[in-house]
Amino acid sequence: MTAEIENLPALSDGAFDDTISFTFSFQATDVDEIDLRYRQLLVRLSRFKHLNEIHAPGIIVRNEERMLRDALDQLVAESASVGLSRELGFVA
Repeated sequence: MTAEIENLPALSDGAFDDTISFTFSFQATDVDEIDLRYRQLLVRLSRFKHLNEIHAPGIIVRNEERMLRDALDQLVAESASVGLSRELGFVA
């Protein structure tokens, strides 16, 4: 799990949309859905790090880790459905 999180592409606000729009011609709904999944993943990651910093109870940390993993899986699945897995660094 940690290796997956550490290897996430770092994109600033708006850079994600620009990258896709310059490189690909997908429907806006596809890009919006992937952008939403990416932002959800970043929120989960931030919350997970915060819970670890404040030494939250283990059950809460494990639950957040599960939700983080689900968010990552959703992003990978969504990007694969529109053919962006390789471009976003999810496929070796």
